[in-house]
Amino acid sequence: MAPAFGTVFVTLLATRAPEANLLFLVSPFPIWAAFRFRLAGAAPCALVVSTLAIMAAAAERGPFASADVFENTVTLQAFNGTTALTALLLAAVITERDTTHEEIKRVRARLAEMVSRMEPGPESYEHPPENDTPP
Repeated sequence: MAPAFGTVFVTLLATRAPEANLLFLVSPFPIWAAFRFRLAGAAPCALVVSTLAIMAAAAERGPFASADVFENTVTLQAFNGTTALTALLLAAVITERDTTHEEIKRVRARLAEMVSRMEPGPESYEHPPENDTPP
């Protein structure tokens, strides 16, 4: 719950700061959500961040306080696109990595089982084979 409040707080701070463009402060939260909760955390986090940025742009606050609509639109699109793309792609890559890791573990266990079936057991070492007697 604390990370959700942190995301909202930092996004509100970054989108309402009158003097400096603090939008970069928001980036760690969607990244953290992608690492911790995968897509289930990254998507809602990106949605909340984008919604708060859109509301700030509509109210012409913070980095969106300029009177130029085109500049605000470009800044908003760049911010929303970067936030969503980073969070969602990172979540997808991490999910794929975890899936691949689980598949490797499964294949490794299967290979170990097959090798253990192929190895001769201790009983084959106790009695020498009958065909190996010298002529």
